[in-house]
Amino acid sequence: DRDPRTAKEVNFDHVDFIAKHSRGHVIYPNSNSGYGMSDGQEYCTEDTPLNPISVYGKTKCEAEKSILNNGQTSLRLATVFGTSYRFRKDLLVNDFTLKAVQDGYIVLFESHFKRNFIHIRDVVKALIYMIEYEKHNFEACGEPYNVGLSDANLSKLQLCQLIKNHIPDFDIKTSDFNSDPDKRNYIVSNAKLEATGWIPEYSLDDGIIELIKAYKILINTNTSLLSSIKISNENHKKWIYTCLKNLIINKKIKKVAIWGLAYTENTNTLRRSLAIEISNWLIDRNIKVFAYDLNIKKLPT
Repeated sequence: DRDPRTAKEVNFDHVDFIAKHSRGHVIYPNSNSGYGMSDGQEYCTEDTPLNPISVYGKTKCEAEKSILNNGQTSLRLATVFGTSYRFRKDLLVNDFTLKAVQDGYIVLFESHFKRNFIHIRDVVKALIYMIEYEKHNFEACGEPYNVGLSDANLSKLQLCQLIKNHIPDFDIKTSDFNSDPDKRNYIVSNAKLEATGWIPEYSLDDGIIELIKAYKILINTNTSLLSSIKISNENHKKWIYTCLKNLIINKKIKKVAIWGLAYTENTNTLRRSLAIEISNWLIDRNIKVFAYDLNIKKLPT
């Protein structure tokens, strides 16, 4: 959202050109995040009107429209998880599992928000499957298909509880201190693709197990570096809490103002935010917290 021009060029303009000028058939890997916000109760099908809530989502949906209008095929991918050669750590399942392995705890905002999930290897399988399927089934051309696990329409809290089954010491906290800037909340039906004969191979449990193994290998491989970073981070946290304890005890403070809430500058993401963690710590001790962040549109109440 910070660079709408580049987002349009990358997500729409290039795809639109390919859709209109390609001599072969195109299978477009889209995101199902175009379904946007809902009550999380009604299943989104390929006929559900798209309701993207970000520049990324809007440009991807416009690109899909061009793809379909030009007789090509779109696969609306659920939130991807699992390991690969250079896998992303910020995707929901990957991120939550990393927090369980490395930090041992997580704080969830709007923990009831739901999402659908799919393993990266099943994404590849779906693309290969569709290439073969369309050779004999031309009705697939010009059609969108949801690609996800039908048994994995889960809330953030349900996802964390699934991870906790594999890491029993994982401490899960929910907070109403603030809302999540990411407002995507929907469940998805994958029946259309499944009706063609496609079946996913990897479950959420499969992905969580392999992620735990991968993160432990990475941590053990980089023990000295990661340990020093973690020790340094924890020391910084301890210093902050020590100072706050002294202020509460010696100065009898009752109010605290916090400038900046996001986990890093120039973002509106509250995930991994130390400021939120500190705010919750203060509130638990009956300290009134005032906060301001230029990039957070809705302030905590």
